[in-house]
Amino acid sequence: MGGEGGRLRWATSVPIGVRSLTERFSPGDPPVIDLLEPMIAAVREMIDPVTVPAHGREALAAGGSALALMALAGTDVLDRDALVRAVERLAASHSDDIAEETGLEAARVRLSLAGAAALEAVRRSFELDDLRVSQAGLREGLLLESAG
Repeated sequence: MGGEGGRLRWATSVPIGVRSLTERFSPGDPPVIDLLEPMIAAVREMIDPVTVPAHGREALAAGGSALALMALAGTDVLDRDALVRAVERLAASHSDDIAEETGLEAARVRLSLAGAAALEAVRRSFELDDLRVSQAGLREGLLLESAG
């Protein structure tokens, strides 16, 4: 989705799904970091054909994966370095230990390698410097749009 002046100007949907990506690649717990690039490539196959009518250097990321990666990276700006930090943290510890440290659900932690792959694929495909994590989700945005 993209907008200008507070108005939605375009939208598209691609069925990426971190759960299906996780099931497809079956990362261990902790995950093997070598799976990251093949996961990114799989997501890019889906999103590279998408034509975006506007271009910028930043975008917003919303949802459970973005929030989990924000907690894992320790920042609400997910650039390449932040995503690398999050993946390295995932690869270094069992999901139960990370869940205990961060307050995230262990199930969400186990999906986070796929989330990092999806966000990095988006960042690369659309030539974004970073993704800013929004605490609000898509549903809140749609509600605000319809109320305005």
